[in-house]
Amino acid sequence: MTILTKPGVTSALPRALRKISYRPRWVDLGWLLLFLLLLPGLIEFLAHSWQVLTWEWQIDYDEGFNLDASWKLANGINIYGQARPDRFIAAPYPPVYYVLCAVFQKIFGYGLLGGRLLSFGSALALGLFIFLFGRKLGRDFFKLGQLDSNLAGLLGLLTWFSLNVTLVWGTFFKQDMLAMALATAGLWFTWRWLESSRKFWPMLLPAVLLTLGFYTKQNELAALGGAWLFVVLKDWRAGLKFGLTLAVLVGVPFLAIDFLTHHRFYFEVFVAQQVPWVWDDFWRRMTTRLIPDHLLLILLALAFTVLALVGLVGSWLKRKWQGPSIELIWLATGAFTLVTVGSYQSGYNHALDFFPPMVVAAVATFGGLLNLAARPGPNRSRQIAWGLAALAITGGLAWQIFAYPSSSFYYSAGNMPSQTRREMLEGLVAQVNQAPGDILSEDIYLQLKTGRPVAYDDLYHMALQAEAGQWDESRFVADLKARRFSVILLGQGSRRFTDPGWEALNANYRLIFPDGIALWRPRPQPILPQTQASCQVGDALSFGGISYGRTTQGNVLSLTTYWQAKSAVPANYTFFVHLLDPAGKLVAQRDASPSGWAVPDPQALIRDGKDLPQPDEQSLPTAAWKAGESMLVNQTLPLPSGLTLTSDYRLIIGAYSLDAAGKINSLQVSCTGTGSGGGDVVNLPAVGA
Repeated sequence: MTILTKPGVTSALPRALRKISYRPRWVDLGWLLLFLLLLPGLIEFLAHSWQVLTWEWQIDYDEGFNLDASWKLANGINIYGQARPDRFIAAPYPPVYYVLCAVFQKIFGYGLLGGRLLSFGSALALGLFIFLFGRKLGRDFFKLGQLDSNLAGLLGLLTWFSLNVTLVWGTFFKQDMLAMALATAGLWFTWRWLESSRKFWPMLLPAVLLTLGFYTKQNELAALGGAWLFVVLKDWRAGLKFGLTLAVLVGVPFLAIDFLTHHRFYFEVFVAQQVPWVWDDFWRRMTTRLIPDHLLLILLALAFTVLALVGLVGSWLKRKWQGPSIELIWLATGAFTLVTVGSYQSGYNHALDFFPPMVVAAVATFGGLLNLAARPGPNRSRQIAWGLAALAITGGLAWQIFAYPSSSFYYSAGNMPSQTRREMLEGLVAQVNQAPGDILSEDIYLQLKTGRPVAYDDLYHMALQAEAGQWDESRFVADLKARRFSVILLGQGSRRFTDPGWEALNANYRLIFPDGIALWRPRPQPILPQTQASCQVGDALSFGGISYGRTTQGNVLSLTTYWQAKSAVPANYTFFVHLLDPAGKLVAQRDASPSGWAVPDPQALIRDGKDLPQPDEQSLPTAAWKAGESMLVNQTLPLPSGLTLTSDYRLIIGAYSLDAAGKINSLQVSCTGTGSGGGDVVNLPAVGA
């Protein structure tokens, strides 16, 4: 026999839900069935977490810039305010997680274990608070007995660890789990404080926890506001005291950090996070994954919401206002954060805040339904109907658990730990170790492991801020055009670039292999010029610009020039390139018939990710050029021994023909827009910008 009422506690539910005279055996069987179905999910979560915790390498994109920011913080570098034309170091979140990871890295060196342990411990703590909230809601709202309220809490805990979002994001080097755990703890202790003495010093614990949640990830501002609203609706005097405390705890450190970072803190964590919101992405993620995969849990949570709102209205009409439960407020704040699922290039982790309160509301409602179905009464048909409903919900939950999709639907399985990926990453390390100079990588751990400095660590926010006019990417695009990076490593399918940046990447680099991590290497001959020009050379030719070799090897200056036939070319011309010193004296020259690569449509090569049509340099006599054809001409220039080029050297380029008597007929040059020309030459710098 189970007694469901508790002295001194009122409920918004009908009186029929508050009594039960016996406990049928099938109720326990329903609980047991769901526990057995959920237990493998807990085992899988623990096994997967161990696999990730012992995995050396970076998995998620965000892990990279979080690692870089915490590593720089460990070395005393201000992580807010590193978005300059020559670098971009992202710190898009408040500092608590960075500080904790920095302490770990200061002691043990750079690595991902410390941050992942924080996330794993936070996921476990969330499971505990889901148990506590589920037990409380079952006991106080649905009037379950001690056994059933404990079973509801345990069901919530097991459900949490069976969710794909928990499995995937429960151990990442990211802020999500720690922020949620701190905010959830803050909500729990807010309720405990309001139900007890309501004195000032006990109030500090929930206020500090909520503040730390916000200073871990800014979206927990919703939980902070929800906790304050809960207190205000219960007791406006306590709400005023609680609100002032929160304002001081949040506001004073915020102003101090913003001042110390020269006002970059506010910009990084708020202004720069105002990313585009896409309705189609929001609707697709909600209707193809989140709602179908958790339909019964959402429906049960909605049932609780309706019952709670009905109870609130009833208490108000009866002039016995009790205020909303903490669980209803928690569910509302979690649902509010779902809007971020529509953020540009967001992941399903943006929905994480909704899952803990949804699980709590669902399992408590399920417990209430089971007990309602078990209650005997004079109306036999109503009892049968409740029993069938409980049976259907139990079967539905069992089916949904059994049919739950693979975690690969939420996150690419190819990024997860495996022997194949380990071998691939070790191979990339070997290639990077052999590559000279700087590299650009979205895998920041690999970059740090190979000892390369990190100048740009977050291409996603770089592109967003460049498009919004908040960051000048001209230096970065110039770096791509100059092929500064000997290797570029991007996530598979990554396109975190502005249109000019993406064009510069494809024009100056070629994709070597796209498996797992895409490796790009500099093109020997870029498809588009590094330094552009717009010059008419004679009546039939136009000069589009020049690209320089990445380095000067030996006594050779590698040059590729870009030409196009505007109409049929009447003769075979000789192309010349002359190097002049700062005094204008000729120090090197090359006059030769053009040779290189014919490119029918350069933009098509960039768009389709193709290489040059012919791999080897070919003779390109100008008389054979057709109108509209583009040519990449190799005008590599031999240099005198010992010559060191500086920025005040310059090149002059042009074309001429020889008549039958050997007389030189130079083609006249006129430049418009970009480029400098006069007489019969185009003037260009001798080294790349």
